[in-house]
Amino acid sequence: MHSKTMQSILLIVLAIIIYFFIDNYVRTLTQERYHENAVSIRHKLETLIHAKQEAVSYISMALAKDSLLKTALSEKDHTLLDLQRFAAHLKENTPLQDIWFQVIDTKGKSFYRSWTERRSDNMLDARMDIAQMLQHPKIMSTISTGKYDMTFKTMVPIYDSGEFIGIFESIADFDSIAEKIDNSGWQSVILVDKRYYDQLIHAPKERFIDDYLLSSSKAGREIVTDIKDKGVGHFIHTEDEYLIDQEHELLIVRYLLNDLAGDPMGHFLLFRPLVNIDLSSVIHSKYNLYLFSLLSLAMLYLLIRHLLMRRKNIETEEFNIRLRSEVAKSTQVIQDKSRFLQNIIDSVSDSVMVINTDYTIAMMNSVAKEMWDESYIEDIRRPKCYELSHHLDAPCDGREHPCPLISVMETKQNDTVTHRHYSSTGEEVYVELTAIPMTDEYGDVVSIIEIGHDVTSHMQMLNSLEKQKESLSHQANHDTLTQLPNRLLFLERLRQTIGYCERSGQRAAVVFIDLDDFKTFNDSLGHNAGDIILQETANRLQQCLRTSDTVARLGGDEFTMIINIYDNDDELKHVIERVLQLLSEPIKIKEKEHFLTASIGISFYPDHGSTPKELLENADKAMYATKDTGRNNYSFYTSAPKDQ
Repeated sequence: MHSKTMQSILLIVLAIIIYFFIDNYVRTLTQERYHENAVSIRHKLETLIHAKQEAVSYISMALAKDSLLKTALSEKDHTLLDLQRFAAHLKENTPLQDIWFQVIDTKGKSFYRSWTERRSDNMLDARMDIAQMLQHPKIMSTISTGKYDMTFKTMVPIYDSGEFIGIFESIADFDSIAEKIDNSGWQSVILVDKRYYDQLIHAPKERFIDDYLLSSSKAGREIVTDIKDKGVGHFIHTEDEYLIDQEHELLIVRYLLNDLAGDPMGHFLLFRPLVNIDLSSVIHSKYNLYLFSLLSLAMLYLLIRHLLMRRKNIETEEFNIRLRSEVAKSTQVIQDKSRFLQNIIDSVSDSVMVINTDYTIAMMNSVAKEMWDESYIEDIRRPKCYELSHHLDAPCDGREHPCPLISVMETKQNDTVTHRHYSSTGEEVYVELTAIPMTDEYGDVVSIIEIGHDVTSHMQMLNSLEKQKESLSHQANHDTLTQLPNRLLFLERLRQTIGYCERSGQRAAVVFIDLDDFKTFNDSLGHNAGDIILQETANRLQQCLRTSDTVARLGGDEFTMIINIYDNDDELKHVIERVLQLLSEPIKIKEKEHFLTASIGISFYPDHGSTPKELLENADKAMYATKDTGRNNYSFYTSAPKDQ
C-alpha cells in the first residue's frame, strides 16, 4: 500500500481515537459539575435545616425562662400570655415566618396555645414525647410529623426556683427553608413519606401525591404535574446521586430526611435548570483538547514525512533521527502531563497552589492567578505564596492569619486554618485554607498543596443568627413605638422591686397614667399625630424619673411608673406634680400647639398589695377615681383626689 495512503489511514485512526477520548473526558467533567452542584445543594439544605432548628431552640430556651410565663403557670392564669404578638414580630422581622407556641402543665394538659383558644385537653394520649419529657425533663429538639404536617419541634422544661412546673414548646414549618432554596436558583418540592399517611388526619387530601403529603413546594406547576404523572417513586426510589431530566432540561437532586428511628420521613426534591449550571470550563477544556490534538496530529504528520524522507540516509543518520524523535516524544509526554495536571487544577473553583518548602510557588490554577500583582512580588520567577495571597514580605503569622505550611512541614499531616481578610470595599472575607503534604520516597516533605475555599457566607450566617437573637430579646421586652419597657418587662421589674422592698423594709409606689381624651385627639388628628403624642409623652415621663425608677407603656395611651425607694410622701408628690406639669405643656404638631392632660392613680407597696397584679389593679382604680373627680389630677388608692 502506498505510504501516503498509510499515513492518511493512520491519521484518521488517531483522529477517531482522540475524538472518543475527548468526548469521554468532556462527559466526565460534565458529570463532575453535576456532582458538585448536587453536593453543594445538599450541604446548603443541611445547613438551612440545622440553622432553623437552632433558631427554634434558641427562641424556646429564651421564652422558657420568661418570668411572666412562670407566673402564668404558677397562678394558673393563661390570660397573662399573649405570644401571638411575639410570633407576628418574628414573622415581620426575621426569616422565621411561621412559628407557633404551646405551654403544657406537669399533668400533660395543654395550658396555652398561640394558634387556638382550645386548651386543657390531655396531650399524653397523643404525644409519647410529652410523657417522656414529664418523666425526664430535658431539652428535646426534633423534626417530626404530626397530624397536620412535618415540623420542627423544640420542648424546653420550665423551672421556677428549681421546681419543674411545665413544658414550653415551639413548632415551625419548612416554608422558609423552601423559600431560601428557591432564592438560591433551585426549585424545591418537600414530600412527607407515605408511612405517615394514616397519621396526617388533618392534612388536606388534595395535597397528597401517591399517599405522599406535599408539605411545601416552591417549584413551578409543570414540575409538580410531572411528579404526579411519573409517580413519586420515580424520583425517590433511585440509587443515583442525581437525575437528569432531558425532556425538561433539569438537574434533579434528592435529599432524604430520616426520623428518629432511622426510617424515611421527609423527601426533598431539588430541581435546577441545566442552563444555569456553569459548564464554561468544560467547554474551554474541550476546545483546548481539540486544538492540542490537531496540532499534535499535524506535528506527527510532519514527523512521519520527515522520517520517510530520511529513511534512505546512512544508518548513523537514521539512528540520530530516531534518537531525536524519542527525545521529542519524551518531552511531549512531560509537557502533556504538565498541561493535563494544569487543566485539572484549573477546573477547580477554589484556589490551588503547589508550594515548595521555601514558600516559592511551583504551580497554581487560574483562580490563584487572579491574585497575581507584580508590584508585591520581589522575584516574579520565584514568587512566594505570601506575596501572592496576602501581599506580605514574610510568611503569615498571628491569630487571624496562621500559616498552615509550618504545621504541615513539622507534623507531615494535613492542616486546615481560616483566614480573615478585608475586601477593597471594607467587607470581611473568610477563607478556609487546607494544606496537604507531598513527600518523597523517604517520607520527607518536598512540597505542599494548598487549597483556599471561600467560607464567607457560612460565617455571615453564624453572625446573622447571633444578631437575630439579640434583636428578638429586645423586641420581646420593649414597646415598638416608644421603645419603653412593655408590660412583660414592667411586671418583671415590679417583681424585682417588691423582692428588694421585702428584704430592705422600704416602700415603693406604682403610678398608673392615662391620657385624658386621647381618643378624641387620635380620631381628629389622625394616627400619625397620635403616635407623635405617645412618643412625646414617653420622653417627658422619662425626664421625671431617676435612673433607678422605671416608666413603661402598657398599651394604647396607658403608661405606668415604678418609683423606687423614697424618703417621704412629699418627695413622691413632687415627682407626680412634675409629671402633671410636663404633660400639660403644649405639643406642637404641624406648626399647631395642642394641650393634653392626664389622670393619675397611685398605689403603694406594701400598703395596697403584695403582688404586681394587686398593685397595678389598685393604681388603675385610683386613676379612675381621678377621672371621676375632674381629671388632670392624681389620687392615691382609697384616698380622695387632691385639689390642685
